[in-house]
Amino acid sequence: MQGRKFFAACLACSALALPGGAWAQAQAVAAQPDGSRIDEIIVTANKREQNLSKVGAAVAAFSGGDLAAARVTSVADLPNVTPGLAYTVTANATPVYTLRGVGFYEASLAAYPSVSLYMDQAPLPLPIMASLSLFDLERVEVLKGPQGTLFGNNATAGAINFIAAKPTDQFAAGRRSAIRGSTPSRPRASSPVRSPTG
Repeated sequence: MQGRKFFAACLACSALALPGGAWAQAQAVAAQPDGSRIDEIIVTANKREQNLSKVGAAVAAFSGGDLAAARVTSVADLPNVTPGLAYTVTANATPVYTLRGVGFYEASLAAYPSVSLYMDQAPLPLPIMASLSLFDLERVEVLKGPQGTLFGNNATAGAINFIAAKPTDQFAAGRRSAIRGSTPSRPRASSPVRSPTG
């Protein structure tokens, strides 16, 4: 007799639990819009173009539009959108990049950095050379962790790869101006121009 009551109670509980799960499933499917699609993110972290989900490294990738929307106008602004990246300037105005707490704070200009910098996969041997690299970019890739296999011995903490915008089939131009420094005496303006190459 007790076995039948226990069986009936279990059957009633399972009957009440099953429609709730099915109802939640139907709502989750209905919550997605019909045309929803996640765009594919292509990076060159392994020295070739790959989907970001296929890269076996921690990569933060930002398009030129993402950088403009976040108001990233210099390399000093890049840590504002990249978790784990820090930017410091020494007394001699030498930039020091630190990724995940790994960095080499050296005041001399010719010090080898622990974060390698690249412009279109070409190394920028001195950290100061990246000061003008955020000009007309297609994207920026920040590779976190040791990257010595592909990017050499100066990539102990990681690598930052700046990818310049490619020529287009149509003429395009723009402008950007900013005031840098503690006084307004250092205004800078930049004007990218893209035109057909054929």
